[in-house]
Amino acid sequence: MDDLRALYQQVILDHSRNPRFFGEQKAAQITKACVNPLCGDKITIYCNVDADKNILNLHFTGKGCAISIASASIMVAMMQSKSKAFFEQSLNTMYRLLEREASGTQLDDPAALAKLEVIAGVKQYPSRVKCATCAWHTLSAVMNDKAGVVKTE
Repeated sequence: MDDLRALYQQVILDHSRNPRFFGEQKAAQITKACVNPLCGDKITIYCNVDADKNILNLHFTGKGCAISIASASIMVAMMQSKSKAFFEQSLNTMYRLLEREASGTQLDDPAALAKLEVIAGVKQYPSRVKCATCAWHTLSAVMNDKAGVVKTE
C-alpha cells in the first residue's frame, strides 16, 4: 500500500510541476473558470467542441495547490479528442471512487481508470476533494452549457 501511495504522490507531483496542455488558447470556443475559495485555486478551461459536445481539444491555465493543478492536467490529457459520453463516464467513475465506491464504475478503459484512481487518492483528505474536482466541475459546466464562474462551494 505504501508503494502505491508513493506512486500516486509521484504522479501528482509530476503533473503539478509539468502540467500537460497548460496554456491559454485564444482560439478556444469556450473559456470557463472555476474558483475554489477554500484553497484559493483558480482553474480556467479552454475548450473546442463539436455540435454534439465531443471534445476536439482542451487546455487549461491555473494557479493553485499541487492537487488542483495535477487533477486539471490529468483530466485535460485524458479528454483530448474524447466524446461527451466518455467524459461523463469518467466524471461519474471519479465521483464513485472519491466516495469509496469502487464497484459500479462505468469506465472500461484501464489506463483512464488508473489515472482516476490517482486523483481519487485525495479521498483520504476530505478537505482536498474540492481541489481535485475543481477542473472536473468546470468541464462539466462547459459540457452542460452552464453559465458563470464555477465555484466549489
